[in-house]
Amino acid sequence: MIREQTGLARLATYLASNAASKFSYSTLKSVTGLKSTNTISQYIGYFRDSYLFYTLPAFHYSLKKQVQASKKVFTGDNSFLNTISFRFSENTGQKLENLVFLYLLQAKKGYSLFYHTGASGKECDFLIMKEPAVLSAIQVSADLKNSETRKREMSGLLDALDEYNLAQGYILTMDSYGHEQIEGKEIIIIPAWKYMLYPDLYP
Repeated sequence: MIREQTGLARLATYLASNAASKFSYSTLKSVTGLKSTNTISQYIGYFRDSYLFYTLPAFHYSLKKQVQASKKVFTGDNSFLNTISFRFSENTGQKLENLVFLYLLQAKKGYSLFYHTGASGKECDFLIMKEPAVLSAIQVSADLKNSETRKREMSGLLDALDEYNLAQGYILTMDSYGHEQIEGKEIIIIPAWKYMLYPDLYP
């Protein structure tokens, strides 16, 4: 029997409201009122076993760094972002990233999924790995019309491509297309639905 039912409910609400974002246990302790990191970790394990929430680790060659790094949380169903979160805007980017995660979780069975965080703080949403190498890097952005958004997404993806010696990477959007060569790297911009519909074309 779970004794901390109020804390458990707060934890679920916080995770749903912050899907596709990083979390720390110190923050979770603060917002839930749960005092034990072990208890929080156990509850997240229950959520994962029930397919309610998933966690995505940052990739590091050092296993110790990988364990210590912040994880990202994703929901098991995009409807959770409307029904139990406290966000009232459309959150299109959040929903798209969560949807891409769920797709990769099913489509890339036998592979490992991570996110990238570089030494400079630049991030890339997804890395697809099959031992011993990272095979693909994917950034997700609802649209790239805003110049600052475009710069940030490109920069994070390029950082990952450089780090893992990849020749090309993807930016998945709602409806934008593009094909660019930047710093010797090939950047393919396509709608997420097309990436999902033609997996053989976009490994």
